[in-house]
Amino acid sequence: MVYILTFYYFCAMRWLLLIIFFSVYQLGGCVTREQFFHWKPVCPSADSLVILLESDTYNGLSYGKRLAVVHSLYTLAAVNPHLPVLKSRAQYWNARLLISKSELDSALCLVRSGVQLLDTLSYCYDYERFLSLEAMINLKKGNWTNYYNKMKKLEMYYEKEKDAIMLASTYINIGNYLKDIEEHERALEYLSKADSLYEVNKLDKYRIKNHLNLSNVLYSTGQKDKAISLLLNLLDEPEAKKDTVFYINVLFSIHNQTENIENADKYAERAYRLSSVLKNDFLQAKAAVVKGENLYKKNKKDSALFYYKYALEYARQSNNYDFILPALGGAINVYSSRRIWDSAFAYQQEYISIRDSLNQIKNVFLVNQMEAQIAQKRYESELAQAEKDMLMHKRIINSLVVFGILIILFVWYVFETLRNKEKVKKQLKILENKEIAARLKNEQLRNEHFQLEIDAQNKELASNALMVSEKNRLLDQLVSRIEAMRKEGNMSEKNAAELVGQIKGDLVPQDDWIYFKLHFEKVHPDFFSKLKEVCTDLSEGELRLCAYIRIGIENKQIAQMLSVQPDTVKTSRYRIRRKLKLRQEDSLEDFLRSI
Repeated sequence: MVYILTFYYFCAMRWLLLIIFFSVYQLGGCVTREQFFHWKPVCPSADSLVILLESDTYNGLSYGKRLAVVHSLYTLAAVNPHLPVLKSRAQYWNARLLISKSELDSALCLVRSGVQLLDTLSYCYDYERFLSLEAMINLKKGNWTNYYNKMKKLEMYYEKEKDAIMLASTYINIGNYLKDIEEHERALEYLSKADSLYEVNKLDKYRIKNHLNLSNVLYSTGQKDKAISLLLNLLDEPEAKKDTVFYINVLFSIHNQTENIENADKYAERAYRLSSVLKNDFLQAKAAVVKGENLYKKNKKDSALFYYKYALEYARQSNNYDFILPALGGAINVYSSRRIWDSAFAYQQEYISIRDSLNQIKNVFLVNQMEAQIAQKRYESELAQAEKDMLMHKRIINSLVVFGILIILFVWYVFETLRNKEKVKKQLKILENKEIAARLKNEQLRNEHFQLEIDAQNKELASNALMVSEKNRLLDQLVSRIEAMRKEGNMSEKNAAELVGQIKGDLVPQDDWIYFKLHFEKVHPDFFSKLKEVCTDLSEGELRLCAYIRIGIENKQIAQMLSVQPDTVKTSRYRIRRKLKLRQEDSLEDFLRSI
């Protein structure tokens, strides 16, 4: 299997080398890169093939030879997968061949695939050529939208690229488009531009082909003599005689435009003979219709009918309706003149059916034509407005430049004036900053002094609270001892009752709390009101506990002051945290200090 693949590979490479050799031989040094090759170089072998395809009109390659060169490009692309541009270019030329065969959908698929393979930044020229091809395909498919706009953009690109051939080709495309929408004067302008470009660059073969376009537009603008003269000159051109298809089309144009019937018949006869020798079925069938008309005029109706039927057979087989109506009309006239009414009626029915179908197509064409005219005029209007805007833009830019210079001078003057003032401001700023720093330092010292005073007052409050608590504890112990002495009989009931009454008069907890609260609010004004705003559910006892926590009294000391167990204080703290909705990581002490 490996040997077989190797054999085929070497065969393909040998075939490729023969194609490249043929390409170089065909070019023969008469076609240079500067004249006809604006594609970015990729590799010499592929570049030579593209040059050959680009100069196809010069070398007169047949379809088969062009297809062989395209296949060579595909082969090179397969051998060099790291160069996707090679496959893209092969698809471009393949699409052009498909267009010549009217396989428009396949061609459009190749165009889109080729664009996807391109690095459009590195290969701008390739991208523009693909756009040109896509516009041509859409136009042939009846999609006229934005065709003129695209061609105008391509015109600007090829002017910048200085690609004479593609620029002239774009002129011709625009001219033919304008002719189709019946803008004949402007069509003549663009076709004349192409003619001048070919003449300046000495591209005589291109120029000769364009003369056929020029003659048709000249005839449409009423310059019939000039059009006929141009066509007659083409008949004597050696380059025109080399291209038989082109030469036959020239003969057809002369037949259609000349008013001398005998001459018209002579040119039609020449067109028929040449198309028969060339064995081009389409041209032969087209010429057969003209020949049938000439024979019918000479009353040779049987011979005329033969040519009409020949043309009709080709038209039916190829679904080509370019000349089927004249052929059907001629056959109807022949059968009617010979009173063969059934055949005449059958052809008449077919004529009416096809005519109605073609009228529908014609109506669509007319709608497209009107839309294209509107789009073209709108685009021209937009271009004119864009030119006005550009001119206005340039004036504005110039004015802005002058104004900018004046502004710069003014700014420089102002800057120099303000620079000195800025120095004075900086010095003042330094002094101001020093003053602010001193003021901040004093403020900080005052705050620190104030904090020290608060801390001292908190300690004093805590100390007083503890002293009161200790006093109450001692008094409680004293009451207990008096009660014990009374029970033991060491003290009379009367004396014991008097002493206990006096002691309990000093053991009023509510009075101690009121005294503490009064002094606490002097040190921490609004503490209780702010705490109540945070949580309205706090009881008086919980507020008291918060006050003790705020001044830093520990849980054990608070329990002694409130005559409760330490666990009770912890439970109260937990209840307060829950009411204040504090998170687990939040400190109750920090929260109360922040109030």
